[in-house]
Amino acid sequence: MSVNVGRAALDWPQEQWDRLDRAVHDEATRAGVAASLIPLVGPFPDVLTVSADVISPDSLAIDDTLFTICPWWDGPLLRQRIDVQLGEAAMLRPERWIWVHHAPPANSPTSWGGKRHFGDTELVQWIGQHQPTMVISGHVHQSPFIRDGSWFDRLGDTWVFNTGLQPGRPPTYVVIDTDAGRAFWLAAGQAQWIELDAPLRRPALPITDPPPWLTSLDRIADPSPAKPSAAAG
Repeated sequence: MSVNVGRAALDWPQEQWDRLDRAVHDEATRAGVAASLIPLVGPFPDVLTVSADVISPDSLAIDDTLFTICPWWDGPLLRQRIDVQLGEAAMLRPERWIWVHHAPPANSPTSWGGKRHFGDTELVQWIGQHQPTMVISGHVHQSPFIRDGSWFDRLGDTWVFNTGLQPGRPPTYVVIDTDAGRAFWLAAGQAQWIELDAPLRRPALPITDPPPWLTSLDRIADPSPAKPSAAAG
């Protein structure tokens, strides 16, 4: 079932929604990646419109996957809130549990800034306590592009990802194929993948035979003039 989140809360005419849907469709078609992953154009007869006042800002469950969105935090009060949030989510944990957390864990290649780590020490403790399936983060933009940095890491059974950030288009991104058990990292002039069902191995492998849904791999639009090499993979 497709989920149309929050449209009931906006009093927009159908014409405006149609224009927005078309813009999303055109951009996704240009990027060439999202078309097989998400529905692009409506209307859909089985769409469920969810009122914005019943949407949890902290979690989203899709089939056998629970996404837990941790707020950006600083200080003991918000740290305690995340403690409670993760404890409550752990009791509902399905087969796959994915966290979204602003900063990557401390002392990880995903948080390496070139001279020191910029990660979150509390996140290391939370991962050790709950062992989620994956943690998706950001914050340290240069990690995937510098020596001793990386876009992926593993703490125990938990995979950690940091897409990084580089100027220009397209943006760097990680695609996680849960069916195939693989994660793909794509940036301007670079494309790598790792096997999620295997032990941690470095460096990541270059994508030489992209899956069918990744057919835009050889025609990334508007690449950045600077094409730094990912040192650690």
